[in-house]
Amino acid sequence: MKSHGVLICGGSKEETMNKAVLLEDICKRNIKGNYDLAQNTTSDKTVELLSVVKEKFKYAALVQTPAVNACANKGIPIYAQLDDMAQMIGRKIPVVSDNDVVRYIDEVRPNDLNMLEKMLKKNRLKGGTAAVILEPVGPESGTRPISKEYNMEVRKLCDKYGALLIFDEVVTGFRVGLGGAQGYFNVVPDLTIFGKIIAGGYPGAGGVGGKKEYAQLMAAGLATGKHRAYVGGTLAANPLSCLAGYTAIREIERTNACEIAGAMGDRLCDGLKELIDRYGLPYVAYNQGSIVHLECTGAMSFDFSSMSFIKSAIGILKHKNMMYERKDSMERMGAAYMANGIVTLAGSRLYTSLADTPEIIDEALNRFEEVFKHVKKTDKGKV
Repeated sequence: MKSHGVLICGGSKEETMNKAVLLEDICKRNIKGNYDLAQNTTSDKTVELLSVVKEKFKYAALVQTPAVNACANKGIPIYAQLDDMAQMIGRKIPVVSDNDVVRYIDEVRPNDLNMLEKMLKKNRLKGGTAAVILEPVGPESGTRPISKEYNMEVRKLCDKYGALLIFDEVVTGFRVGLGGAQGYFNVVPDLTIFGKIIAGGYPGAGGVGGKKEYAQLMAAGLATGKHRAYVGGTLAANPLSCLAGYTAIREIERTNACEIAGAMGDRLCDGLKELIDRYGLPYVAYNQGSIVHLECTGAMSFDFSSMSFIKSAIGILKHKNMMYERKDSMERMGAAYMANGIVTLAGSRLYTSLADTPEIIDEALNRFEEVFKHVKKTDKGKV
């Protein structure tokens, strides 16, 4: 089993692996002279990548320097960078400390719409809320799942109180579907954060997509004035990574990778549930397509907001021994998994991919069974 990573590579699919190996040669054949390092112009492959993203996500834009003009003719908005670093010399550049970050962030429990609206109302008295940021399947890849209805209601609350809705789709983008979780839930955020898949695993691993009215306020944006956010990267929009991302997304579409990986996630989850029932273990298994969760230790939640900090601190001291017991239990389970050839780098999360087959999943389940059948219960029902 693999931790969060690539959807189409990393396994036994020879055809896909061969394409990855040959990607550098493909790049050399396709980029001829399109990229001028001095001018930082875009290549056709950059345009192609953005075209692919725009097919699946309603709002997408390329953030680059003024030299990027090719996209304008392709219907992709361009937001030029008006200030380079040389122009910023002598200007007071804000530096954000850890305390500053915490001071302006409020946490809200998943699925708690009342708590969210109370927070939005309270912040409105202090000037409002800039944005609500969430993973559309729930925090930690759905470790605490949230519903479609919750996402829809959060969208309404953001509109009501003038806050941006930002989806963290680092995991879900192009994994739960080519339209990401926003396509699956049919909820359109104002900004979307993408991860490694946007560059096919190559350098420059990440991206931000958004509606024009917000994307143009990025520091690489057209808007003038002081209200801008600096967004950039040394390898941003380089043609090699753009071609890799373009090829990866096209390969996901061609091979039906999301559906196949999702089916293998269903098979793995169903098998884990059957094993849990067979051995009478107090474990929980569930999945969201190719994102599979196996919880062997109950989670402990503490609220560190200003109103509950003292109460939570007392709770930690009171339950300190229980926390250590759970940590020890998790470490022992991890060691047992590894002894049987199962590596769960993402803790309780298991991710399936196109490389997984029914035979691979069944072999993994056999190894999980070797662990489960040696778990002993105490007189109090603990394991």
